[in-house]
Order: sequence, then structure tokens, then C-alpha cells
Amino acid sequence: MQAQRSRLNTAAEDTNEIMERARTGLQRIVKAIEEHPGTGQSRRLVRFIAGVYNGNDFPFDLTDLRSLDTELANACIDYLN
Repeated sequence: MQAQRSRLNTAAEDTNEIMERARTGLQRIVKAIEEHPGTGQSRRLVRFIAGVYNGNDFPFDLTDLRSLDTELANACIDYLN
């Protein structure tokens, strides 16, 4: 019983860590869009967010993440995760 309890605690902690990385990633994405509107990176970030929420209407090619700087690409991956 103790082993299962520890696995459940670990899963909950992992979920909390993932959610925190997602929140931080989204904050970085929004900040980049707000601070640099009209740039290629911002356009890609807007398309990424739109694709996450409605991929049928706003398809996003994941290879476009290669065009972002490393910090923003990682923020997208963290948010997607």
C-alpha cells in the first residue's frame, strides 16, 4: 500500500510541475507577442496558440518551432506538454 501511495504522490507532484512549466511557457509566449508585435516570431507564436486551441481551423506546422529562438521554442514545448 505504501508503494502505491508514493507513486500517487509522485504523479501529483509531476502534474504540478508540468502545469507550472506550462504557465511559465505561456507567460513567455504572451510577453514575446506583446513586446515584439509584427515580427516573424510573434506571428508564429500567435499561430501556435491558435493551433493549440483549434487545430482544425488554425493548423500549425510544428517545424515552424525551428524558426523560433531556443527560449521561445522551449516555452511552446512546455505549454504543449
